[in-house]
Amino acid sequence: MILPPIERPKTGRSAEMTDEEWAAWRAQQLMGNSWAAASCQVTAAEIRDNPAVLDEFRLYAAQFPHYNRHTFANSMRLWAQDPGATRVQGEKWWGGEGRQLREGAVPLWVESLYKGTRREQRENPDTGETEEVTRRRRGAMVGTAVYDVSQTVPKDGVTCILCRTEGPKDCPPTCPVYLPESGRIPSRSDVLIEAATQLKEAGGLDIEEVLSQLGADPYRDGDHVEGTNSFVISVPRPGGKGTKALRVHVSHDDHGRTRYAVIRVGVFWIGPDSLEYDRAAHGGGRRRNALRVQYGDARDGEDYHYRDGSLTRPGAPTINGITLAGDGTYNADDITKDGKSGPWVGRPGRYSSNRVPEKTEQATRRIIFKLTQHWLGQPGLDELRAAHDRHHAPSRKAGHDRRAERLREQVGQLAAELAEQEEAAAAQAALVKAAGEEA
Repeated sequence: MILPPIERPKTGRSAEMTDEEWAAWRAQQLMGNSWAAASCQVTAAEIRDNPAVLDEFRLYAAQFPHYNRHTFANSMRLWAQDPGATRVQGEKWWGGEGRQLREGAVPLWVESLYKGTRREQRENPDTGETEEVTRRRRGAMVGTAVYDVSQTVPKDGVTCILCRTEGPKDCPPTCPVYLPESGRIPSRSDVLIEAATQLKEAGGLDIEEVLSQLGADPYRDGDHVEGTNSFVISVPRPGGKGTKALRVHVSHDDHGRTRYAVIRVGVFWIGPDSLEYDRAAHGGGRRRNALRVQYGDARDGEDYHYRDGSLTRPGAPTINGITLAGDGTYNADDITKDGKSGPWVGRPGRYSSNRVPEKTEQATRRIIFKLTQHWLGQPGLDELRAAHDRHHAPSRKAGHDRRAERLREQVGQLAAELAEQEEAAAAQAALVKAAGEEA
């Protein structure tokens, strides 16, 4: 671990601080470094002295897969400081999720790889002149402040994309933002090896002795903890300058549709096209992968068939500065990843949605393409389709009943017309017969 610089940097946030703010910040960093250095050993000693907590810690560590790639030391640091933490990230990361630190937020301290720069005076070998150059510094571990999700709220004036709470109010306990990440449960041996490493200079730890005090392992290799259902997609940046990563939170309704809350973009709903059934009922043939995408959450009183795009829905996606409206149908087999083919993309219009510019249309379709891939790859896809059919069964039955009644009426009318025509034909046949007999 390295300590914060004694001299204030000339660039970045530190350069903008007053002397008092700099002194307070550096004091906090020094304290945080001490916490990060000591807290790992605290957890390791607790596991050594009370082996019963080992399996409990394993579940805790599984919630932080981004901290467990190479070592469990940071999970041990978090456990010592806040055993109730569920989702832990830095302030900048939370800002990207549309959240801010609550007033008086209490940081947790972990170690992270130091990445920074420093300015040096160096002679230019070509000119012989002394120049000021910037060199990148990395490779050392430094104490870093992170925050549990409980220390955050939606940004002031921003609505939580997951529960629709407007910041800076607290999201309710039911908001999915509080769910931990899903991660693999580490083995007992892996945790104990890390604990032994941390206690090498503080009495050590006998791995076999600790294991001998435990019963059968309740978890199998590869077991995971349940967590937030989210994934990350990569889409091109405007102007084609590289790509950007977008986190997507996933949930479902009981109508067979999937809600995709794309952080910093908005909400997309994807599910089977309900009108495809009616098309098939009239002899068109039902396309299995005919889908409908809805831009934003339903407004009060809006049902699944609502198509008016004259107003935006809550949480509607905003792409290239344009907030989308309405919805669009498409065949999942035909949408292309380049955005040139796909569903209708509209913005609010007087009577319905108006088409957006081509670049916005293609950017939207690129996102929908990635979401569609996820929708088609869901393990419970067949159940989603079945839920969709169950939801629409009452209205479809009513439609069939109405058509059957109309057909019965037509059958009755046709039967009466048939009888009338047969009677008239019989009368004419009698005349033909009589004429023949006279001849």
